[in-house]
Amino acid sequence: MTLRCGVVLHPAGHTRSPAMHNAAYRALGLDAEFLAFDVPPAELERTIARFRREGVRQLAVSIPHKEAMLALVDEVEPVARTIGAINTVLRVGERLVGTNTDWLGALRALERVVPVAGQRAVVLGAGGTARALVYGLRERGCEVP
Repeated sequence: MTLRCGVVLHPAGHTRSPAMHNAAYRALGLDAEFLAFDVPPAELERTIARFRREGVRQLAVSIPHKEAMLALVDEVEPVARTIGAINTVLRVGERLVGTNTDWLGALRALERVVPVAGQRAVVLGAGGTARALVYGLRERGCEVP
């Protein structure tokens, strides 16, 4: 059975996620597909209900749905609740579990160029990714007002 995964976002025309994921699946010999789902905000709840019925296993969540997804999953992991945004939804049995990995990706990118532990930082922005970075900086012992 083909593993079905995808990204929900709006608009979807710019995303390269399907090309990257599908190339990796082929290289690894996986029976999987990754699709982009252009979902206007008004259709998100109905789309998630459809994904439940169709057995989609994993979803990446992008703008503008990261905050709205909090109310649509069965369980929100503590990191996502603290950040206030979900960027990954995993099917665990019949349940949809939301988490956030943005903080780790943003933090690792930043740590490649500057040490953050014990430092002070200011993050400009208030969206899901900015909140995720603030979370990550604080996890590493960086002071963020």
